[in-house]
Amino acid sequence: EDSEDRQFNSPVVEDGIMYFGSPDANFYAFDINTGFMRWIYKTNGPVNSFPLVMEDRVVFGSSDGHVYCVSKSDGAFLWSHRTFAEVNSTVTSWDGKIFTASDNGQILLFSKDGALLRTMRNPGWSYMTFVMDGDVVHHIPFPTMFGGLGAYNLREERYLWPLKELGAGTSWVS
Repeated sequence: EDSEDRQFNSPVVEDGIMYFGSPDANFYAFDINTGFMRWIYKTNGPVNSFPLVMEDRVVFGSSDGHVYCVSKSDGAFLWSHRTFAEVNSTVTSWDGKIFTASDNGQILLFSKDGALLRTMRNPGWSYMTFVMDGDVVHHIPFPTMFGGLGAYNLREERYLWPLKELGAGTSWVS
């Protein structure tokens, strides 16, 4: 499946500003109270990731193979990291750091200033969003793993449980 066909672009709203990516390769900050665009940041590929608003910055992934961090107030570039694969998944905070997954099977952990702190293997939830609960990632993977729900403990780097009975060969994009 080509990422340019995906258009899930989940927004995040904080302090009256909606932050969201678009298939047009832009990331937007839109004032929901006035209806005016605050700023636009241009990438080189569709932006399908679920962004993280963290303190004074916004972090998101792009299909151009980068994780971007821009200023929350004006969209000014702060840092980026090349992942060598599309970044279509959630960007979130874990253990006080920035956490995301790339489509090449890697989990990436960054400091808020963009230093790559750690990579881990991605056991199956690239291409999509996921939900964190403490150290556990809850996700619906593509059939490349097992085609069902999963709960993965990041500290232990192991599955707590997989629910395989959701239909063999089913492709889920959450």
